[in-house]
Amino acid sequence: METIEDKIRINYQDWYKKGKLFGDVNIYHYEEFYKFGYNKPSAPSVYLLFLAEKIMKDKNKFPIYPFELKMNLNYPAFEGLYNIKQFYDLTNNLSKIKFIHENDGEVASLNFNGEIPNKHLEKRSKLVSYSFGKIIKKFFNDERSYGALLENISVKFCKEPENYSLDINLEVNEKIRKENKKRKLIDYFISGIGTQKDKEILRINDGKFVQVIFKND
Repeated sequence: METIEDKIRINYQDWYKKGKLFGDVNIYHYEEFYKFGYNKPSAPSVYLLFLAEKIMKDKNKFPIYPFELKMNLNYPAFEGLYNIKQFYDLTNNLSKIKFIHENDGEVASLNFNGEIPNKHLEKRSKLVSYSFGKIIKKFFNDERSYGALLENISVKFCKEPENYSLDINLEVNEKIRKENKKRKLIDYFISGIGTQKDKEILRINDGKFVQVIFKND
C-alpha cells in the first residue's frame, strides 16, 4: 500500500467556474445558497472528483477503463485548506482519496476499483469529471431538486466516451424521510445508465441525494 498526501486550498472562485462547466447547476453551491438555510456555499461533488482526477493523473495513478467509483460525502466541503490523503493498492487495484478539511475533518472519500497504470501513459484519457457531471446535470433538470446534496453514489465507468456528449437515462425515486412543522427531509434514490451511440459508457449502480426544505411560518 502506497500512501501520499498533498495540501491544496479549495476556493469558491475555483469551483464556481469548474462546477458549472462540468454541469452542476445546483444553486446551493453558488450565489443562492442562503435560500436553503445555509450560511455559506460548499464545493460540488463533481469539483471534488475533478481535483482527485487531476491529482491522480499527475501521478499516473488514475485507473484504466473499466473501473468503478464509489463516492461518499460526509459533510459539506467548504472553502479552506485540505489534506488530500491518497492510498494506492497496486496489488488489488484499489485506490482511495480522502478530502480532509483543516477544521471540519474528513468531508469526502472517493474509492476507485480498477487497474492502476504501472507505467507512464503517453495519452491521458478524457476527463471522467465531464461524464460524472452529466449525471448531476440530469438530476437537477427538475428544479424541485435544487438544494439537494449528493450523499453517496456508485458508478461503473465501462469505457471511454468518444466525446463529452452522453445520453443519461436516470431513474429517480423520491421518499420523504421526515417531516414536521418547520422542515421536510427528502431522500432521492437514483440509478441508471449513460450511453453514446447505443454503447453503454457508464452505469449508475445507486446513489442518494438529500434535500432539506424549510417551511414558511
